[in-house]
Amino acid sequence: MLTLVTRPEPAAARTLARLAALGHDVLFDPMLEIRPRATRLPEGPFQALTFTSINGVQGFMAQQNISAMWPRLRTLPVYTVGPRTAEEARQTGFDHVIDCDGDARDLTARMKAELPAGTRILYPAGEHRAADLPAALAPAGMVVDIAVVYAAEGVDALSTQTRAALAEGRVACILHFSRRTVLAFLACVAKAGLENALCGPRHLCLAAQVAGPLVERGLAVELADAPNEEALFALL
Repeated sequence: MLTLVTRPEPAAARTLARLAALGHDVLFDPMLEIRPRATRLPEGPFQALTFTSINGVQGFMAQQNISAMWPRLRTLPVYTVGPRTAEEARQTGFDHVIDCDGDARDLTARMKAELPAGTRILYPAGEHRAADLPAALAPAGMVVDIAVVYAAEGVDALSTQTRAALAEGRVACILHFSRRTVLAFLACVAKAGLENALCGPRHLCLAAQVAGPLVERGLAVELADAPNEEALFALL
């Protein structure tokens, strides 16, 4: 069956490979463009780091003043939201990576359980963030410094291939990984005048927050049992 993937690179690469290995015909049309942002990283001192995406890890390592900070930062505990981000952090060279294997709630719960009050945490992140980590960790006496290291901007239109596949009813399944990709996708679909074409495909969503804009438009959705790719693939 033809499966549409709208998440951006670099996260999409493994998703596409897994789908192909399972025998799916894959249509890739990323709805967000990841653009690095140069920033001056705060100097700390920090007692931990946290990442909620592969883009955060890569954007962090691309900063000009990272080299002076790297020797002391690489040994700190690094809390990641899931296994893909954890793998990226390990490959980058961090010595102590903790995979919280879930969503932002799992991430903050783990940090609250393991880090003492007064901990200062560096959070390299995107310009737009789904969760407010500083607010979530403030009641535990932790301070989160956000460094914006990338921006994810919505594209203007569907690809020619996606427009044709939707119009012809050939898309059997759409994988939705984030609320922002869903919003960008719906905007592009509306611009193409293809809203009715969304009633046919299965909409597989990573979490209820991701599915929200689809539900608001009356579309049937299927939710993964856990906010990770393994659980999403279990719906296929």
